[in-house]
Amino acid sequence: MTQCFGYVRVSTLKQGDGASLEAQKDAITGFASHQGLVIRDWFEELETASKRGRPIFDDMMSQLKAGKAQGIIVHRWDRIARNFMDWASISEMADQGIKILCAGDNIDFDSRSGRLMADIQMVIAADHSRNLSIEVQKGQNQRLKQGYWPWRAPLGYIDMGEGQLKTLCPKKAPLVKEVFDRYLTGDYSITSLTEVMRDRGLTGYYGQPLVRRNVEQILRNPYYCGQLKCSRGVFQGVHKPLITVATFQAVQKIKAGRHVKKQTKHRYLFRNLISCGLCGRTLTGERQKAHIYYRCHGRDCPERSYREDILETAIRAAIARIRWTDDQIASFRRKLASRDLFADQDALGASLNLRAADIQTRQSRLTDLFVDGSISDAEYQMRKGQLKLDLARIDEERVELGELKKRQGSLDDLIVFVSSLPDLYAASMPSQKRRLLKHVFDTRRTLAGNCILTPADWFNDPVGTPPTPVSLPAAQDAQSAPATIATKK
Repeated sequence: MTQCFGYVRVSTLKQGDGASLEAQKDAITGFASHQGLVIRDWFEELETASKRGRPIFDDMMSQLKAGKAQGIIVHRWDRIARNFMDWASISEMADQGIKILCAGDNIDFDSRSGRLMADIQMVIAADHSRNLSIEVQKGQNQRLKQGYWPWRAPLGYIDMGEGQLKTLCPKKAPLVKEVFDRYLTGDYSITSLTEVMRDRGLTGYYGQPLVRRNVEQILRNPYYCGQLKCSRGVFQGVHKPLITVATFQAVQKIKAGRHVKKQTKHRYLFRNLISCGLCGRTLTGERQKAHIYYRCHGRDCPERSYREDILETAIRAAIARIRWTDDQIASFRRKLASRDLFADQDALGASLNLRAADIQTRQSRLTDLFVDGSISDAEYQMRKGQLKLDLARIDEERVELGELKKRQGSLDDLIVFVSSLPDLYAASMPSQKRRLLKHVFDTRRTLAGNCILTPADWFNDPVGTPPTPVSLPAAQDAQSAPATIATKK
């Protein structure tokens, strides 16, 4: 008896879970029994036949070439091929004597008229696939224009079904946001950040362990700031963003190496934070036995080295002495009451409008360059996406501007923040301590055994007027490295 392979196929896993595969098998089994054929082996595939490269189909064709069966039985012609290259391979098999049989159509593939009918049905199937692809792309384009992402939800979001907005995942969304926050510190490479976030509990798709590629995709995907970017362009999303556009752009600057140098080997607390008071170079941290020391590597610089724990003691003493007097607070309140907040808002709003108009002009010029053929489609899409991000950033600033009066009037919150700085610093993680020091002190330097810290402008005048010197109590000795607090000049 003639031995044949049975080939069944569906395009999606969802179809495979239903009765489609079993229905095809039943039809092929009945046909083989009626024709006196033997099904030597079954080949089941969950792939579209509109493109080449089906692994199960290719394996079956290889076994046919090896002579392991004398024929193929399919349910319908469109199950075995919907592209001309695979169909040509099947026709070659038929020319070599392999039986090509269809359980659903009484067509003799060996006859001229039967081959013609099968060719026509394959062409119709190929055209149906092309038309279906076009319609799917139309639907996807429409969804993108409406602000919906028509593909798999990025990590941190959940698919809610076809036509529905993707929502934030309660478990993964905070961890994905932490990926951006940690990378912004400049303390991590992609590799070290992957290790940290894996330990924090972030997983990849389908619960797989987090890998470097996942973190790369997170950091470069503007979906998290509300933008939908794909090969068809950049669209404004209507989903809830996880981060701001400003945060996303800052991350891209770091990734491009134009902002903060990333450290992966050493994560010293005060690296790149403290400079030498003699030559201005940044102190370099290095571990010696049980302690970390910071010293200047300037040639012939006589400045001494400083132990990390002693530096931190001095900095804590300095933070503990930062406070506003009642007279200063009263002065700040009078300045705040006398300011024309609406005039400030109008000036800032006009500035934002000018920036937006400039970006729109650049968009028009970019379109002209693309139409003239001066730039490629890839470059056009890249530059267009960047301009859209810039416009989105301006929209964010407009929202912030609308809340400017409320923020400027919240001096009480700022007073509470300043008074709680010592406790806040003590309870913070190393990366948070670094950010706190950057915000509280404009300059941080050492000189002759002293740690000299200069308060930031906002501390001298939180209302936003030109800074004035603020006299603060002198710091007491802190072990062998006393901290001197310098006022802003």
